[in-house]
Amino acid sequence: TALRAYIAKEASPEAARACRITYTGSVNEQNAKGYANLSEVDGFVIGRAGLDAAKLTSIVKILVETKQEQKATNKNNEL
Repeated sequence: TALRAYIAKEASPEAARACRITYTGSVNEQNAKGYANLSEVDGFVIGRAGLDAAKLTSIVKILVETKQEQKATNKNNEL
């Protein structure tokens, strides 16, 4: 939230909402869910793990499923 708050202050709230934040650390199948659970992270830059199609597919599935879970939780909290 600190990064989005900074963007909102320095640019605009609209820019902060529209901005997509990509985690660029070392992502693998074991830690992808933890990083995907960070509300400020919208995606990953996948390094060496991306060279293996099975690992890449697994990481992408983890990211998509986790973000879908977050979206559903947020929607339920709004009700």
